[in-house]
Amino acid sequence: MSGAGTSLIAFKTALVDRLGERPGLAGVAVLYARSDVDSLPDEAIWLEKAETESLEFPAFRPTKMELQEVYDLDVTVQVRLTQGQTQRQADARALELLAELQQQLAEAPQLCDDIQWAKPESWKYHGGQLDSGHGCRFDIVVRVHARME
Repeated sequence: MSGAGTSLIAFKTALVDRLGERPGLAGVAVLYARSDVDSLPDEAIWLEKAETESLEFPAFRPTKMELQEVYDLDVTVQVRLTQGQTQRQADARALELLAELQQQLAEAPQLCDDIQWAKPESWKYHGGQLDSGHGCRFDIVVRVHARME
């Protein structure tokens, strides 16, 4: 039980911790929040904004409060290749990082207390040539269902 007004912070913390432990993400920067874009490592995953879809208070009494919430958390996966690699190689590597995120959520959709489940809901692809190579980014929306008592 979180005792707080949202499960978001606990979920973000658990997601970053779990992703950071995955062998397939060794060497990838897994960040709680995005730092300066220019200082990001060439392979990175970071968390961005979150927005509620719904909040419900099935029980709201002086002695007990229940909260059910559904929210979307934006997660970004980015790869920049600057050593003469192709766009196809940048896309393939970013896809590997995306697959690690998907696999983590499939293996443990209840990352922490209060989370009923979390899953990727949608993604948006960005790819193209950079000044010094090629890059690929997936902006993923992770839908989270939580219940706090």
